[in-house]
Amino acid sequence: GIVKVLITFLKVALKNSFQLWLQATFFGLAYNELTATGKAKLGISILFGIVGVVFKTRLAAVVTCSQFMAACRFRRKDLACIVVFIWSVQLTSVWLAIWSLLKIYRSWTCPDHLWNIIAGCIEKPYVPYYLKPEY
Repeated sequence: GIVKVLITFLKVALKNSFQLWLQATFFGLAYNELTATGKAKLGISILFGIVGVVFKTRLAAVVTCSQFMAACRFRRKDLACIVVFIWSVQLTSVWLAIWSLLKIYRSWTCPDHLWNIIAGCIEKPYVPYYLKPEY
């Protein structure tokens, strides 16, 4: 029951949401090297990931709401606490998806195509020519 839901939410948070965040960071780092087709492919991949996170989170939210109501009805504080933890994981997943969308948007608006929620636009670190890979 509730343990299965908890494991599902942790999978969504750890697998899908963090993967989205990493893809959005990669998009900013590789922005200048990507062709228009590459940007479109990566954008579509990220869009599908965001849809997956939102769909999985919304679908399971219905289950957790009913379980929370049942836990309250039967005065099971232990189950209610687990459900509140699951809600926090849900909110974190949605927050990471929104953060990823903002990183993608800021890839177009920031000069070096990198953005952080705390520092704003970030400059890419200088890499000496002898450390740059040759293609």
